[in-house]
Amino acid sequence: HYCEELARKDSSQQAITFATFAEPSAQHAVTSADIVCTVTSATTPILFGAWLKPGAHVNAVGACTPNFREFDATCLEKCRCFCDSREACLREPGDILGPLGEGKVTEEQVFEAEIGGVLKKEFVRSDQEMTLYKAVGIALADLTAARVITENASQ
Repeated sequence: HYCEELARKDSSQQAITFATFAEPSAQHAVTSADIVCTVTSATTPILFGAWLKPGAHVNAVGACTPNFREFDATCLEKCRCFCDSREACLREPGDILGPLGEGKVTEEQVFEAEIGGVLKKEFVRSDQEMTLYKAVGIALADLTAARVITENASQ
């Protein structure tokens, strides 16, 4: 019901330039999505790799502790993955640690690159490849972003 209310509210706002609408289920929303964002503290997967269509991209930025899992192992198996910090992602998030511990994926499979490699075009994807970005939150990145925003705001 909240999503339906938000969709009604957002579609009447002049500043919003995209359509919003409620889907009947997470699966229904994901199967047609080009980009899927998960921002939860789920302890069991809410996103399943079987739902992803060819060319889909996942931004997984929640579930940053070992007992949380936003997505299942199939997401890691099907997607080419990159992250904000390989070291942190191999130590903190349950949605990575679980499949690694279960032997469903290897460290090499999980993260081909960090975000810097993507920005330097060391990680390039085709239109049909599924990709997943896992972020656990790096303080230095937050500080750098804050500095850039502050500098741009003062110009």
